[in-house]
Amino acid sequence: MNDVLKEQEPALLKLTDSAEALLQAMEGLVMILDVQGKVLDSNSSSVTAIHPLHRRWIDSGMGKDVPGNLRNQLLQGIQKAITTKTTELIRFSLNDTSPEVSHEYRIVPHSSKTALCVVREIDDEIKPDERIEKFHSDYQALLNALAELVFRTTRDGVIKEFFIPQGWEIGLKRKILKGKTLWHYFPEPIQKLWIQDWNQKIQLLEKGNLNQSFNYELPYASGSKHFEARLALFGEEEVLVTVRETTPMVRAFQQMENSENRYRVFLESHPDIIFRLNLDGNYLDIHAPDESQLVKPLEELLGKRIHDTHPPKNVEMFEASVKELGQTGEIQFAHYSLEVQSGLEHFERRMVRSGPNEVLMIITNVSQRVEQQKQLEEQSQRRTALLNANPDLVFRMNFDGTILEAHTSDPDLLIEKLEPSTTEGNNMKDLVSPRLFSKWEKSRDAYLKTGKTQSYEYELKVRKGLSFFEARLTGCGEDEFYVVIRDISSRKKAEQKLIASEERYRTLVESLPDITIRTDFDGYYLDYHIAQDLFIDQKIRDKFSNQQQLGKQLWSVLDQKSHKNLLNRWRKIRDRSYQNQTVETFEYCLPSEVFWNMRIKALPNKEVVMHIRDVSERRKMIQ
Repeated sequence: MNDVLKEQEPALLKLTDSAEALLQAMEGLVMILDVQGKVLDSNSSSVTAIHPLHRRWIDSGMGKDVPGNLRNQLLQGIQKAITTKTTELIRFSLNDTSPEVSHEYRIVPHSSKTALCVVREIDDEIKPDERIEKFHSDYQALLNALAELVFRTTRDGVIKEFFIPQGWEIGLKRKILKGKTLWHYFPEPIQKLWIQDWNQKIQLLEKGNLNQSFNYELPYASGSKHFEARLALFGEEEVLVTVRETTPMVRAFQQMENSENRYRVFLESHPDIIFRLNLDGNYLDIHAPDESQLVKPLEELLGKRIHDTHPPKNVEMFEASVKELGQTGEIQFAHYSLEVQSGLEHFERRMVRSGPNEVLMIITNVSQRVEQQKQLEEQSQRRTALLNANPDLVFRMNFDGTILEAHTSDPDLLIEKLEPSTTEGNNMKDLVSPRLFSKWEKSRDAYLKTGKTQSYEYELKVRKGLSFFEARLTGCGEDEFYVVIRDISSRKKAEQKLIASEERYRTLVESLPDITIRTDFDGYYLDYHIAQDLFIDQKIRDKFSNQQQLGKQLWSVLDQKSHKNLLNRWRKIRDRSYQNQTVETFEYCLPSEVFWNMRIKALPNKEVVMHIRDVSERRKMIQ
């Protein structure tokens, strides 16, 4: 009979993962342990007799007093119970007393970081009838505490006995009847699954592979539900089957998988470096499309602190940003230069809070932008030098004709009542005749319509007398114009090209890549994000506000010709990305003469993720 009970006890242990159910069914010393075996709480005050070894364990921890073999088994059992959500059983004889005392340690998961350990002495002298009575008592108590559906079947799956917990819904007029197989009322595909695999799972149980189960889905009036049926041998001729609903867990895993896939694809298509660190500066995760932009190879950074890998100046900047982020919660920006594997590079950093003890650092290489800014400064210096050497009269004016800046190396080109130092702030309308001002307005309007430099000639009396002039008008911003006036009295036939000038004002892009879009394979919007600080036309932003483009196709806001042209180009890049599973890039220009750089990744499920960045400034610089 003892041998039969020993065979039945492992089967009982698989009936539930619930520590509370075990506590109701067991007696003895109960302890709450962490993963290192430290006792966090116990019922030692209510237990009449505790072995001295267990008392020292409770008071001072699992030290040298616990035999090494037992300590190793307990630590492994605790960690396995927490990780796999199963019950672990350990029996050990303490031969430091006479007669020898044997103990049983049952370890069940309590939380994600703790486990319950139930300790009791094993008395081998219990009478068989008493042991059988206690076994059935424990078995019934365990059934009453379970939230699972329990079946006792033959080795062929025929139901001999079943237990239905309170509140359990069978659903869709299915019945549970003794003498029928477990799968009798299941849909045909699930029946086939059980019939094909049942005998194989029983054989694996007999060989000691105790983790045998079926996962399946059943239709209900309220929708489909997911279940897990666990199998355990019960004696020589019977099988115990416990069924629990896993719908919330399955759906949570599905949502998590979808989220992780989107996150992974977003990272793969993201051109910037992303660090995930804790507040102490330890690297938790790194995304680096180009490892040469890192101070060290990626594998040498993971597990280290930023203090070990970066110069003191960068570490101080990191600590200051973490402190400011904790106080304000606002995104922290920084610009710095750093010697990385590829050489000296310039970077822009954005730091945001990503958890209670974590931050994200998004690092953008702005070396090209810094170089462009340097070139702009040099061009500005050249522009000033050019203006100083220019013999012509140059005005910078706004839309209504107000003079913002005036420059001339020959004051005789000005009308008598003007001086270069007092010209700024005057309106051209008040300085010249209505006929001449009308010519300027017509040229201004023609430029706004065509975008082409406009020119006109006129005759005007200036300080040196009546002279002939040529005026050339071009834009230098949203609401500003340059007017270059040249004296052509003696060389009217010699026309020269207008000196081109750079736009006076530029705004550096100090944010993450500006637009992220996810579409289906045909380019219809699934979702998208436009950065708050992205400067785009207000009409475009209004069209994209409140998710108005969802369900519409890429570039559908444009005219038909532009829409068709860009969509055809996009499909070719999309197909290449899908076939090769690579990230592809192409640049395009909208009718508003805004150039965009798009990075495309087509997923195996035929969703397409795009990262779009405004590269108009770079294209204008190239031109």
